[in-house]
Amino acid sequence: MTFLPPVPLYEPAAAALVLLVSGHLLADFLLQNQGLADAKGRRAGLMLLHGLLTLATQLVVIFPLWNVRTLLVIVALGLVHVLQDSIKARLERASRRRLLVFTADQTLHGVALLLAWLALRPGLPPARALFLLPAPWLATYTACLLVAAGLAFNGAGGTTIVRRVLERYPATLTGIAEGDRDKYAMGRTIGVLERLLVFVLVLLDQWAALGLVLAAKSIARFKELERQAFADYYLIGTLTSLLVAVASGIAVHWILG
Repeated sequence: MTFLPPVPLYEPAAAALVLLVSGHLLADFLLQNQGLADAKGRRAGLMLLHGLLTLATQLVVIFPLWNVRTLLVIVALGLVHVLQDSIKARLERASRRRLLVFTADQTLHGVALLLAWLALRPGLPPARALFLLPAPWLATYTACLLVAAGLAFNGAGGTTIVRRVLERYPATLTGIAEGDRDKYAMGRTIGVLERLLVFVLVLLDQWAALGLVLAAKSIARFKELERQAFADYYLIGTLTSLLVAVASGIAVHWILG
């Protein structure tokens, strides 16, 4: 990634964009569990709750750059977020292509965040002081939130992406009964741990260690991999999970420089 310069997080304009994205990821993938995500489309109160949590998260995350313009833009962004999620919930009920709906929804959220940043940029104030720390603290603060957002995305967001991809393939092909919740729960947990570990390894430039992660996971499933249907299902899920972790790790690593 040396062909692109790192992002100057010490500058308010650059920090604002990263903080907006981080706030969105934290609100959508850390403060929203799967139960809330599934139920909010059927209950207006839960949708409103998610909107308020998103608004509060964005306000807290971007507090170093508060001014009247910032607060108004964040409130508008929260309203747009609720509107987009309402449309997404209807589309998910009407379509079987839930991966496409998820991807389109997150893309539109990205567009909304970019437009919010463009509205904020002309009037951004200098970063306010925090506990008498020197001015470069803004870069450290932004970097820490970005890493936290990356971890949150790999946890919940990665699980959603893998689930949406695997929905195309009947679970019966794996030999796992539909009602066997324990095995599915363990598989999801293993996937989350795998992505978090790979994400951290990519941030630390420890590419060689990725092979050890995949080897350990494959050894644990060695006997089951003798069945072709399960092996294919396992490979699709593992490669999707790995792609999410590596891509997000590369993106965060580049931003951090």
